Amino acid sequence: MVTETIVRDLMKPLVEFPRISQDATFGEAVAALDKARADFSAGRTKQFTLLVEGDRGRIIGKVSPMDVIQGLEPGYLKMIDSSGLRFKDVNYVVETMRQKARLWVKPFDDLCLSAITFKVKEFMRVPSESTRIKAEDSLDAAFHHFLSGRHDSLFVVDGDTVSGILAFSDVYREVSRRITEVCQMSPE
Repeated sequence: MVTETIVRDLMKPLVEFPRISQDATFGEAVAALDKARADFSAGRTKQFTLLVEGDRGRIIGKVSPMDVIQGLEPGYLKMIDSSGLRFKDVNYVVETMRQKARLWVKPFDDLCLSAITFKVKEFMRVPSESTRIKAEDSLDAAFHHFLSGRHDSLFVVDGDTVSGILAFSDVYREVSRRITEVCQMSPE
C-alpha cells in the first residue's frame, strides 16, 4: 500500500533554523544572515533561512537577503504587499513604481545609513495566506502555493502556530526521486 506524502513528511522542524529577535536592528539582521550563510556553507548548520522570533519565542516571520535589500528602500515597504502579489510585465510595473515613488533616488550609502534605524519587525516577511500551509496538507497543495506565488519556502502551521518550514528544494528533491523511480519501472 502506497501512502500519500504530506507536508509534515518533508518539512524541516524549527529547531534546525537560526533565529533572530523581531527587535534586532537592521545591522544585526545582516550579520546574522552572513553568519547563517557561513555556517551553512561550512556544514555547521542544516538551514540558511533566518527565522524571526516574537514574544515568548514564537516564530512570526523570516528574513532573507531579498528582504534586506527591500528594507534598504522604505518606499517598497509602503507600496508592496509581498503576500504573493505578482505582475506579468514586471519591468513595466517596476519602472513605473520607481518613477512615481522615486525609489532608489538617494545615494546607496545614504540608504544604508538610514536603514540602520530599522528593526527586523519592520522589513521581515510574515506568514501570509499565500506563504502558509498546513502540516497535514498534501503535496498538491504545496505545489499550488509554490507555483502560484513563486515562493522559495512556506511556513508550515499547526493551527495558528508555525511548526516548521517547507523548502521548495526539499519538495523538488522528492519530485525528482519519484520521477526517477517511475522512469526506472517503465518498460522501454
